[in-house]
Amino acid sequence: MGLEAALLAAARGFAVTVLEAGEVGASLRRWGPTRTFSPLAMNLSARARALVGDLDAEALLTGPELAERVLVPLARSAPLEGRVRPRHRVVSIGRARMRRDEFAGHPLRGERAFRLLVDTPEGERVLEADAVLDASG
Repeated sequence: MGLEAALLAAARGFAVTVLEAGEVGASLRRWGPTRTFSPLAMNLSARARALVGDLDAEALLTGPELAERVLVPLARSAPLEGRVRPRHRVVSIGRARMRRDEFAGHPLRGERAFRLLVDTPEGERVLEADAVLDASG
């Protein structure tokens, strides 16, 4: 869902960054031989299907197959190239220059950027974002 949301946001002109805690599709790879219960066409937008190429719309893929045939190619596709950061685990999220208890429910909170503390392969970094979508499940 995160990559689908990023594709749609990028198509609408937003600058997107996808932070993956592990490798792309890491959780799906742990499924092993378990297959999806619904066909690929029900789980993938037309936009994503066009980017990953020729896939059987009726396929019931295993988690590892879904990761390799769909998610990895999507992450490398032109709209998301350079925007997907594997091994970037979000440690915490807050509003810039505000504590959790300041101005609760006040519109001022919405005017402040989000600050994300992220554990990266190079160490901890702070990133700022106008919007955050958590698709971690």
